[in-house]
Amino acid sequence: MKSASLLDFYQCQVCFDASYLDVSALRDFYLPLIGADAFASYFALLGEKGMAKKHQSLLGRLNLTPGEFENAMRALEAVGLVRTFVQAQGGANLFVYCLSGPLSASEFQNDIMLAGTLKGKIGAEEYDALCARHQSEEPSSDLEEVTISFPEYFKPAYDPSCYLGNGNKKGKGGKARAKTGFDKTLFLRKIEQLGLRKGGIASDELEQIAKIGALYSIAEQEMASFVFDAIRPNAPYGKKVDVNALSKRCAEAMPFTFYRPEKGESSNVKSDTVLAEKIRMMDEISPAKFLEIRQGGHKPAFADLKLVERLTLQIGLPSPCVNALLDYVLETNDNALPSAYCEKLAASLVREGCRSARDAMDYLKRSRKEKRKATPKPTDVDPVDPVIPTTPDAPNDEEDVSAKVDALLNDLYKDA
Repeated sequence: MKSASLLDFYQCQVCFDASYLDVSALRDFYLPLIGADAFASYFALLGEKGMAKKHQSLLGRLNLTPGEFENAMRALEAVGLVRTFVQAQGGANLFVYCLSGPLSASEFQNDIMLAGTLKGKIGAEEYDALCARHQSEEPSSDLEEVTISFPEYFKPAYDPSCYLGNGNKKGKGGKARAKTGFDKTLFLRKIEQLGLRKGGIASDELEQIAKIGALYSIAEQEMASFVFDAIRPNAPYGKKVDVNALSKRCAEAMPFTFYRPEKGESSNVKSDTVLAEKIRMMDEISPAKFLEIRQGGHKPAFADLKLVERLTLQIGLPSPCVNALLDYVLETNDNALPSAYCEKLAASLVREGCRSARDAMDYLKRSRKEKRKATPKPTDVDPVDPVIPTTPDAPNDEEDVSAKVDALLNDLYKDA
């Protein structure tokens, strides 16, 4: 570190979301290492974001000499809380202090250098007691969670003019927010607290995890535990997570405690009819939850859940459309969900660009009408020489699936 004089200028840059500053971890794990002067200097700089000022005013507030301040900054730099840059400006220097956030308690304990140094400084017994104070508590598995969710309490109509377009506004985080989907930031915080190093999961894997978590209605903290167990340490970066094992674990858990809308768009249905209520429900809940409701609150079969997973993750059909497709197939196919023509219908809906439950229903209805127009009426067939359909001895699976899909489309909305 280059020494700063009282007349040198300084400027602070906060290089993390200070809303999530873990003061207790900073106090318990860092203070014994860096000392009170460095601890106070860190918080003083944290509030100095903005215009350049002279060190003289800062040191006056801290009641530190230039030498004491220099030692404090060295300690902060050594533990990674501050990075210092300097630029000559005329007869003075400009020091830029870039502040980083402290590691969480679990991250600190997994850092060999920091944890080992602290243990040697305060003793193993006190260090173990310190770590014990920062262990997170989980509710007993014998307890039943009855927490009400945001949509259940407020019953919002999801008017696009109110809800859409609000996600990209910049602002400080760290406040309690209603959950309307899988919170990736919260998930990463939870899994890092379990011991996974920051950046250990690739962005593509994170997207997959978020989709699986939303699909199976798994809360972020529980999902972090599942993912941590599915980590393959020796696998290359980007393939650390065993997705198959993770999906199976989520399907086995299936708590259905969290009621969360999935990606897609609202059908913007505002009437009070039974059909309108059903469409709104399709837009707002996960396919796994929808299947549970269709089965009177019982857990869906694993094969059905894997089908839903393919429709959502592989084919890319938005969850509201998956719900509409499931409802249609169950109604027209004796409550069975054959995989082949469910996937065929899903692919058609994706190509059509359907985003909401109403989109899917309208498309299927329109397809049915087109099929009816193309189907010859009984009067068009010669009564003397009728055409009798034959069934081949060994039907082609693909042709059989296509025929079944066409039949389903023809039967959709018979009364429409």
